[in-house]
Amino acid sequence: MNTLEQNKHYLLPVFALASVIYILSSPFTPYLFSPLVKVFPILLLIVLAGVNLTGKVRTLMMLALILSGTGDVLLAIEFSNSFVFGLGAFLCAHVVYIYLFARFTGKTHAMLKLAGCAIVLLYAAFMLTKVLPEQTVMRVAVMCYLSVISFMTIVAIWCAKSTTKFLVLGAAIFVISDSFIAWNMFHSPIAHNSYWVMSTYYLAQLLILLGVTQASRELTPVAHP
Repeated sequence: MNTLEQNKHYLLPVFALASVIYILSSPFTPYLFSPLVKVFPILLLIVLAGVNLTGKVRTLMMLALILSGTGDVLLAIEFSNSFVFGLGAFLCAHVVYIYLFARFTGKTHAMLKLAGCAIVLLYAAFMLTKVLPEQTVMRVAVMCYLSVISFMTIVAIWCAKSTTKFLVLGAAIFVISDSFIAWNMFHSPIAHNSYWVMSTYYLAQLLILLGVTQASRELTPVAHP
């Protein structure tokens, strides 16, 4: 057993500490090395995915986290259209999550899952009426992103079993985290918004990783190339 495998249980406390450090410092961004501080918790999750998962599931999980980390850095660095580029990186991450979640199937609680999917669609429709920006390019980008993250959440709901609640919870909290960003940017300011955004974001990514880890052991794999 290598050193990383032996010490993987220490990564979660370090992840929690690193997350708290950035969350508390987020109102003061940008500061020296703040993009690195922001992405460091995600880098730790990438390492955790590497030691806890295997095969195609590990590859997809790590890719989704790498794309998310790229989005974090793009959003943390101020340049022209940085928000659109960051949004694009996260959109790609959600596409990978969709493909990853769809590798598993859970055939229980169909009616409950339908209700959950309906709630996601209603929530997406509500957000569309509240946060669409006026600028055309940004409007299209937000609509595409909202559609993809909603579909990601629906796939998480439909492909999960009752024993893998972390997967669904993580996807739902990801939607909430992005809702804070959209509402604050395009509707009205939210007090202490950076705290809400980053705390829910880190929690969502952790729960998704835990859910995928659990799902890879408990859900029936679907044959994919």
